[in-house]
Amino acid sequence: MKINGCQGGGLDGRITLGLFLKEFGKERLVRVRCSDRNDCHQIIVVDRNYLPMHECSRRHAIKAICTGRARVLDLKTWANCSEIRSIDWKGIKVIVFPTNTGPSEHTLLGHGTRGVLRRDNWRCQYCGKKATTVDHIVPRCQGGPTTWSNLAACCLSCNQFKSGRSPEQAGMKLLSIIRGPRAHLYERFERLVKEEAA
Repeated sequence: MKINGCQGGGLDGRITLGLFLKEFGKERLVRVRCSDRNDCHQIIVVDRNYLPMHECSRRHAIKAICTGRARVLDLKTWANCSEIRSIDWKGIKVIVFPTNTGPSEHTLLGHGTRGVLRRDNWRCQYCGKKATTVDHIVPRCQGGPTTWSNLAACCLSCNQFKSGRSPEQAGMKLLSIIRGPRAHLYERFERLVKEEAA
């Protein structure tokens, strides 16, 4: 498969990306391997104000850098690096989109439930079992909105038991405080900055 001069393929859960970068008329091959499935969303994307927007795979980060849409952020000096020859491809942790600002909550929420499930680590916020559905904490039939602060990951049995009631009416308690869509990104970004400063 070829995308914008890039060649990619997968084998046994691995993502192998071959990028042909032109430097002074010569083609250079840079290979990046992603052998762990958890490695696929490890790069933090920040906007021009250095506020975390979302996470992306190393593959998408490299494509954005090579096409000039993004730059690598050095957390020690807070400098943006766009010089391809000087980039440590395997050491990329944060990239900057210099012309972008963060998306709205509605855009982050999208049309599916995957973002809420990922935020809550696929764990039911009522019983702790594996979550497969998303519950409106204040039900829609009682005027509850579809926002990040009113959605929680939930297993099917808890969702059916709670039905159209609030947690108080159903005698249920939330196991954790419901956080905003990018709370985990802010925490991870803060940890990275502290690690680099140490």
